[in-house]
Amino acid sequence: MKVVIVGGGTVGFETARQLIVEKKDVVVIERDAERAKYISSHLDCMVLAADGGDPDTLRRAGDGDVAYFVAVTDSDEVNLVCCGIAASVFEKAKSIARVRNLGYAKATLRGKTFLGADFVITPEVEAARQILDTVTRGAVSDVLRFEGTGVQVWNAPVDRKSPFRNRKLVQLRKEIPDPFLVVGILHDGEMLIPTGNTVIKENDRIYLAGSEDTLQHLFAKTGRRQTRIEKILLVGVGKVGRYVVKYLAQRGLTLTIVDSNYEKCKQLSTEYPNALVLCGDISDESLLQDERLDRYDLVIAATGNQELNILSALYARSLGARHAIVLINSANYLRLASKLDIDSTVSPKAGSVAAILRILRRGNVKAMYSIFDGAAEVLEYVIDAASPVVGKPLMQAGLPADTLIVAVIRDGKDLMPHGGFSLQTGDTVIVITKRASIPKIEGLFTGAA
Repeated sequence: MKVVIVGGGTVGFETARQLIVEKKDVVVIERDAERAKYISSHLDCMVLAADGGDPDTLRRAGDGDVAYFVAVTDSDEVNLVCCGIAASVFEKAKSIARVRNLGYAKATLRGKTFLGADFVITPEVEAARQILDTVTRGAVSDVLRFEGTGVQVWNAPVDRKSPFRNRKLVQLRKEIPDPFLVVGILHDGEMLIPTGNTVIKENDRIYLAGSEDTLQHLFAKTGRRQTRIEKILLVGVGKVGRYVVKYLAQRGLTLTIVDSNYEKCKQLSTEYPNALVLCGDISDESLLQDERLDRYDLVIAATGNQELNILSALYARSLGARHAIVLINSANYLRLASKLDIDSTVSPKAGSVAAILRILRRGNVKAMYSIFDGAAEVLEYVIDAASPVVGKPLMQAGLPADTLIVAVIRDGKDLMPHGGFSLQTGDTVIVITKRASIPKIEGLFTGAA
């Protein structure tokens, strides 16, 4: 599959990097010569230092074999115009545009396409929805959910008080009767797909799969008990923050909003009369102390400054706030936050990459989540009749070593399979695997090898 990407910023670069690992044919078009040079030296793909809206440039990038055209520059208008031009150059290609202006996004939803864009990614809206979903589930963890099943995947840090610390998985399975799986471990910055003999160490971050009730019980054992979220402090009202305010206000939750922009605060006070709006700098220590943060169930740090978001959340937690959600874009900060006392991190840029990859894998793939900074994915497949694994025990199915089947959904029932379990046509399979193994997994489950 050939993919042409216009825009070599963080989203374009990361999308290209992940597709290259999966052996896809990728072309990146970036008009800034220095940025194009950087991409060329770091990615094994064709890079064109040119204008992505130029038909001649697009023809250099590919022809009728282009399957997807992705426009992720910093300009909504440029992205949409590029999709429109690409529609005339690549007649069979589907196009994806990253759009932040909801007016444009809604226009695309009313018809089949808008200026040639078949799909539109709205990162801030997706980030806000992720925050709301986390709030709904008590803000104890990022939550990976799958349609039509009660199986979820949560993650938690392992501190010195954790019952998982210094324990082999085979021991934990004997001691804890709840039906759960440890499906992944982040250890010293490396992602591990564990076996029964894997030992969980202090400072690891573990990913647990099971029903919501089971995960709540396990998290209570780690001291991260789910709390009913009723009182929330929102720090920073940018694009993501505005959507969050709207959603939370509709839920009737007690909401305090802090922002440094006076005009914005004035407008928010008018729009949301039931919310307490404070105009001030969150870095002002007295502001946080005066607000008695120990009364809050949750602090959401969503300013445009990710360093301030992390520090604000940590300080709020030290003053007694029960949970914290932080808005972050940098992959380095995401790794840092995973080791800190922060319950959940949300990244619009990472969400954009995941949304694009989800579109590229439409068909037998029902859901997809990138974890461990994109090193691994949790995927939901429907087993095709042409799949070579149908009827075979999993131990004989030829699954890559770095792959683990989390659950199988059959006839509406959630099953946690063992090595002798055989898949059937129509089964829904939730699997975690390292990115490099995705092409083989796709071939095994869909028969598309």
